Amino acid sequence: MKVSYNWLKEFIPIEPYTPAQVAEILLSIGMEVEEMTSPASVPDTVISARIKTITKHPNADKLTVCSVTDGTTDYQIVCGAKNINPGDKVPLALPGSKLPNGMEIKTAAIRGVESGGMLCSSKELALDNDHSGILILPGDTVLGKTLNELMELDDVIFDVAVYPNRPDCLSIMGIAREIAAKLGLNLKLPEIYNPRKPESDLVGVEIADSELCGRYIASYLTDIQVVESPLKIKSRLINHGLRPINNVVDITNYVLLELGHPLHAFDMEKLEGRRITVRKAAENEEVLALNNNKYKLSPDMLVIADAKNPQAIAGVIGAQGSGVVSTTKNMVLESAVFKPQSVRNTAKMLNISTDASYRFERGSSWEACELSAKRALFLLLQNTKGTFVSINDTFKNEPVPRKIILRTKRLNKVLGVQVDKTEICGILLKLHLQVEPHDDDLNVTIPAHRLDLTEEIDLIEEVARMKGYDSIPATAISARIPDYAMEEPLLGVENKIRNYMSGQGFSEAVNYSFYKNHLQLAMPEGNEIIEIANPLSKDVQFLRPSLLPALLGNVEHNLNNQLKNIKLYELGKVFRKNGLEIKESNYLGIIVTGDILPTVWKAKSVESDYYFISGIVQNLLSEELNLPGL
Repeated sequence: MKVSYNWLKEFIPIEPYTPAQVAEILLSIGMEVEEMTSPASVPDTVISARIKTITKHPNADKLTVCSVTDGTTDYQIVCGAKNINPGDKVPLALPGSKLPNGMEIKTAAIRGVESGGMLCSSKELALDNDHSGILILPGDTVLGKTLNELMELDDVIFDVAVYPNRPDCLSIMGIAREIAAKLGLNLKLPEIYNPRKPESDLVGVEIADSELCGRYIASYLTDIQVVESPLKIKSRLINHGLRPINNVVDITNYVLLELGHPLHAFDMEKLEGRRITVRKAAENEEVLALNNNKYKLSPDMLVIADAKNPQAIAGVIGAQGSGVVSTTKNMVLESAVFKPQSVRNTAKMLNISTDASYRFERGSSWEACELSAKRALFLLLQNTKGTFVSINDTFKNEPVPRKIILRTKRLNKVLGVQVDKTEICGILLKLHLQVEPHDDDLNVTIPAHRLDLTEEIDLIEEVARMKGYDSIPATAISARIPDYAMEEPLLGVENKIRNYMSGQGFSEAVNYSFYKNHLQLAMPEGNEIIEIANPLSKDVQFLRPSLLPALLGNVEHNLNNQLKNIKLYELGKVFRKNGLEIKESNYLGIIVTGDILPTVWKAKSVESDYYFISGIVQNLLSEELNLPGL
């Protein structure tokens, strides 16, 4: 998860902490910063300017002379680009600038006309590889500002390792919330638009399968202008590895990074019947997705459909037919909660991985669904000049907040250190958990975004994490370690077998306890192979009834690698079923091939045979294990 240091400062006051200190704070609460990078910084002498006039160069057909201004001073610039027009706002490198590519800008006469700087392309500023023309800045760009300031190039990007059970941290606000809890800072929420409840829903929404879609919010906006995004939004997307497209799509991606909840925008006029249905796909139903690939769907996949066709694969990717383009005037904004398993299975079967599926697979909350919709509405109304018309919030059953009882005595026993009840309450409150003390117990209500907190031990871990693992003193084990060899006779026997077999030049093999179907062996009469209820894959469905197949596989592998003299043994369990009884037994398997002893000078090699293994077994039983009569 990429996290901007400057963006974090909009949520929490971390100015007193350097980026390196922030990385240490994140590490102390269990979030490793794998890398810290800075966007391509350009000199502060590269500023924003506006082209006033463009005239032909008197001595060169392919050059023009531009009069540009930074709002206070005018400059004469000779330029060869063809994509500029009067009124365009562009980056201007003043004399003395040293660009990232090593070019030094000086006042110079070009074909007899003095040029007091240079208009720059994206490639010359190391922003991307586009060298087709001058970088055109958005129309609302303030003149005279440094490009570093405008595009937040003077920033640090943290690459934070977020565990799969913490989807709430896959956002700028999520990381800020964790830092705020650790440092005791106040979290500032972003500006949102609180829509009024319309008298009638102008966008019909039907959830046909409420198990796979718990909530669907459809917001309707009209008279929008689909144009280029403001520079702040564009630069933040670029700094976080996303490509700007247009102001509507960029805002959905911006909110995804900021709040962690995926959104999708539809062109209202492309939705047949002006209605949205969340349903399962029909057999062999097809979708032409935004990535230009066509996908054939199966009935267990969830889609977002209009009156005729699917317009999105739920939680994964949208369809081309209803996407927002430059001519879109009316749009519907989707914010929904989908079942993680459904999104994961669909994405895996279709071999698609998107930023949306990555987050939905890990879980999404009702809280984030609503907040993200309202945040996106605020930005859309601010940047598209559209009009809010209606919102349709459809759901069946609102989830009941989880409650967990935390026993303070249990917490102190697990952590091995005494933590005061008041301190425990303080830590939990900083994590936005509601706490109701009751004697020595705490009744804790879990917020919707903390999907990972399900048991008492989870709360104990949170207290340890926020208190600081380094604050819990290391304590030597005071209990007596039992002599397992004395208490468990079989372990002593196994150790004797291992010592003996190693002394005879054998290597121990350790194989898995489950087999592929085609490796089934003939079983003794009345016995049957045991099938695993939840196998790791279809290739390993059965518990092994014998050690022999795996040992033969070990020999085959060694022979294929030109190792011919092999002496292996394995100590392990085998499993057999007789009627309703499942029997688990300990076995020793021995396998030998090739020469017992290698060929040496003046001595012949000795080949392995039945009598060699027989002697090994007899000596093991009679001498090492002291079993008389064998």
